[in-house]
Amino acid sequence: MGEIPLYGIGRGGVDPFMYLRVIFASRRGTLLELGIGPIVTAGLILQLLAGAR
Repeated sequence: MGEIPLYGIGRGGVDPFMYLRVIFASRRGTLLELGIGPIVTAGLILQLLAGAR
C-alpha cells in the first residue's frame, strides 16, 4: 500500500531524501514519502465505516 503513487507528484528533479530512501525502501512520489500517517488514518476510517455498516 505504501508504493501507491500520489497524483500530481513528479518523479523527476532533485531528490533531497535520496539517502533516506535506501533506509526506508521507498520511492519518490509515493505514500511512504508522506510517512505512516496517511496509511494509519486510512485504516482507521475503513474500520469506522465497516463498523457503521
